[in-house]
Amino acid sequence: MLRKEHRPNLALKWIESHQDQKCKATLLSRAASLNVEADRLGSQFQRQYQQHRTQGPMLPAAREELRLQGIPIHGQYKARIREAYSLPSLQQYEQKRFDWYHDEQTMIDWTTFRQTIRKFHTQKATIHKHVFHFSPTGHWAHQNNHHLPSSCPRCGNPNENNAHVLQCTDPVVHQWRQQIFPALKKAIQQSRVQCSDPQLVEIMQAGIHSYLSHSAPPNPFAYPKPYQTLVSQQNAIGWAHVWMGQFSTEWKIQADAYYRNN
Repeated sequence: MLRKEHRPNLALKWIESHQDQKCKATLLSRAASLNVEADRLGSQFQRQYQQHRTQGPMLPAAREELRLQGIPIHGQYKARIREAYSLPSLQQYEQKRFDWYHDEQTMIDWTTFRQTIRKFHTQKATIHKHVFHFSPTGHWAHQNNHHLPSSCPRCGNPNENNAHVLQCTDPVVHQWRQQIFPALKKAIQQSRVQCSDPQLVEIMQAGIHSYLSHSAPPNPFAYPKPYQTLVSQQNAIGWAHVWMGQFSTEWKIQADAYYRNN
């Protein structure tokens, strides 16, 4: 054992993570900068080698441990068990519903999606209808009651579905579409984040415009190489899903990279 006079004087201090998302990296303290760098290196390792440590050592006091598909569960047991039971059938339904293959589901940033819809817990029923394309349109009104028309009350399109609500050719809807991009620009300017990647903003505007105008999606090769995977993945997922909070994981990766370097 060390003699008392030679024992080091240690102090533990908690450092908030991801501080670079709130201010420029050059303004951070040394401790915060080192924390950000450690997060960056850890994320880089995971993306490069695709190695996820899902099994940690059990504590000596733990007599038993719940694992689902090899992953240890440390809390919210009922919710995790329900999720493990229902998720496979839900994924199969989504693949059929949205004409997805298995890869499209793995491209979506489900963590951000859950964080987003959680804010609308008082409107859960409305959000679920919107996400699964069951909003109260003429299509579903006619399905439930054949005496009701399935057509659009504005332009007369014979099938008013979720997509048509956004793509309708009626002048009033067209005027609303013209207001989207100024509103998007204003939201970015008022964001807590001091700067946004202009390239991501451009891609978002191009993708939204292609969907609303029912035209071809953005060409991945029209953008710098770091953004081509993002455009390709979002094209595969579908730009309609942006309206439902289902973004490619590449959005967060590229946004984080931009914040670290600016």
